[in-house]
Amino acid sequence: MAGRRFVRQVTDAARDLGLGLRWLSGYWIAQLDAADATRHVCGYTFPLNSSAAAHLARDKAATHAVLDAAGVPSVPHHVVDSPDTVLRHGFPAVLKPCQGYGGRGLVRVAGAADVPAALAGYADHPETVAVAPWLDITAEYRVVVLDGDALLAYRKDRAGDGWQHNLTHGARPRLVPAAGDRAVLAADAMRALGLRFASVDLVDVGGDLLVLEVNSAVTLERFSAYGPDHDRLAAGTYRTALARCF
Repeated sequence: MAGRRFVRQVTDAARDLGLGLRWLSGYWIAQLDAADATRHVCGYTFPLNSSAAAHLARDKAATHAVLDAAGVPSVPHHVVDSPDTVLRHGFPAVLKPCQGYGGRGLVRVAGAADVPAALAGYADHPETVAVAPWLDITAEYRVVVLDGDALLAYRKDRAGDGWQHNLTHGARPRLVPAAGDRAVLAADAMRALGLRFASVDLVDVGGDLLVLEVNSAVTLERFSAYGPDHDRLAAGTYRTALARCF
């Protein structure tokens, strides 16, 4: 099922918008009815993006390829088709599932001697693996964008001396203005990928902003748990997105 905060937020939004709502499949699918149309939210995916655009966003290597072609600065991600791909990429590097999320499956590779064992760890993994450079990241941000407008933004403050910025690994979300260079870069990435509603992860590397990845399934469950302001912003974001579905 979807997270309980998300279920509440969508339920409240449907009521506020005068939409009929029926939860299906153990609260995984929200069926929303207006006078002349029915829409479905599946998991955290709203019916706003085309299937092709959503598929691009799910694949980190594909996302980088499209953004790079469009001149949008992003962290290079390349499909690993052999150990030589990692060796050519240089070290240190990070391996990750192309379609992974939440920091799952990330492996830091310090040098060539580490490559065989690192790749062996993915032997039973059903997804393609990508390699990216290990970067000295000053800060990481998430910006949620709808139809070119940044609705909310936050910085992911790492927990202790950890190297991952994911909320699932203990990072804390600190609200920042949804404006300025971060909003512009996030909107540029959305436009290049043909997306209407998604969250864009950005990293600050030596003062330069780069797109790290894009998520077409907008998950704000952990973000919502950090306080009433966070919950209110997440609820408002989902309400606005739901209204655009009709």
